[in-house]
Amino acid sequence: NGNPALRDDFARAVEAFGGLTTTVSTSGGRRTPSLRVASDAAATLRNRQAFARQLTATLQDHPADTGAVAATVGVTRGAVDAWKAGTSAPRPAHFERLCDALDVPATTLAPEGHAAMSRSSQNALTRWLQELGLWGCSAHTKHIPAVVFTLQKPLVALFLNRLFATDGWATVLRSGQAQLGYATASERLARQVQHLLLRFGIIARLKERRVKYRAGRRTAWQLDITDARSIETFVQEIGIFGKEEALARVREALRGRRYQTNRDLIPVGIWEQLRAAKGATSWQALGRKAGLRGYTNLHVGKRALSRDRLRRLAGALDHAGLKNLAESEVYWDEIVAIEAVGVKQVYDLTIPETHNFVANDICVHNTAFALACARNAALHPTLGTGVAIFSLEMSAQQLAQRLLTAEARVDAQAARTGRLSEDDWPRLARAAGRLSAAPIFIDDTPGLSILELRAKCRR
Repeated sequence: NGNPALRDDFARAVEAFGGLTTTVSTSGGRRTPSLRVASDAAATLRNRQAFARQLTATLQDHPADTGAVAATVGVTRGAVDAWKAGTSAPRPAHFERLCDALDVPATTLAPEGHAAMSRSSQNALTRWLQELGLWGCSAHTKHIPAVVFTLQKPLVALFLNRLFATDGWATVLRSGQAQLGYATASERLARQVQHLLLRFGIIARLKERRVKYRAGRRTAWQLDITDARSIETFVQEIGIFGKEEALARVREALRGRRYQTNRDLIPVGIWEQLRAAKGATSWQALGRKAGLRGYTNLHVGKRALSRDRLRRLAGALDHAGLKNLAESEVYWDEIVAIEAVGVKQVYDLTIPETHNFVANDICVHNTAFALACARNAALHPTLGTGVAIFSLEMSAQQLAQRLLTAEARVDAQAARTGRLSEDDWPRLARAAGRLSAAPIFIDDTPGLSILELRAKCRR
């Protein structure tokens, strides 16, 4: 890395492992400086001498003589004498047997660990990276180890701070737009970083790029953070070590600008709930009361609402449900494609009360799709067939309500709370007529076995 401050920071982190040293290599000034990590020979010698002193003292207090201890460990007396003199160190297996023979913990003989006194052992940093599954990873396979996802928020911030210090950036585009970004050849790493940013409420957009590399091109994965509030949160809670000036320019570019976004918009279906909540009040009067610009034309039912506009309308209506929706932590994003990935093993889970599932940061559910397949199969105009629905989780009444609201294209929450518009009632009536004539059979018997299910299907 070409940043001396970042190299010094890395060197200090290496020192914390103990018994390691770093050297800077530039290939004779032809390449960007690199840091090489190796065992510190002087530290290894000090640890070996400390082991020798402790072993000598322990043997003096032990009832068995040196020869007997050597026989128990499975080495010669000369080997033990060499350990006492500090001229050599035992192998890992011999060290374990030595501790057992002397009835002392390993930390008594070698406080820094066995590897710290052995010239042939791998250094502490290498062993740590192997334990994390990172040793030997290429640019395409490197990833964030699982332990990082269990860290508390300040430590996650520190991790991201240093990660962006290497392959991240902060810039102000020619258009004046502020942007933070991170690039990597590893798709897994990019998605993991995107996930960690959500811990702070930071939304990053992932895109695939083809970049020049030597004589050809290769795939790179890039994260872009352009939302002003996400950028502000990143600057305040995470930062980028060594790129503080660039972050300051980004923050200055945001200052004084009115917040605007065309993402995380509440779907247009929310207008129906607003319509039911406002009652006889005109849209113009509601917009005026909410303090909205352009309240004479709110584009009712045509445009998705931003959180801020929905929050203002909810405030004008004094509607707690709509306000909760505007302030929720659910990010609204449109599904642009669904791709089959083959047949996989799945498990049936039950989540109390909410019945919500979150997979890869997306709210999902495994029941609605199957129910829609059953409804479409039974109501097909030419190929309609009898359908049996067996539910070990939801009651028949709940399933019937889902079928009814789906067929009527009426918001299920509005149906449950009774907040239906005038247009909803005839749609529900027509849907109920179609469903009542459809060959759909629902069985909500709990704990149903496969044989019982088979028998019921026959009947």
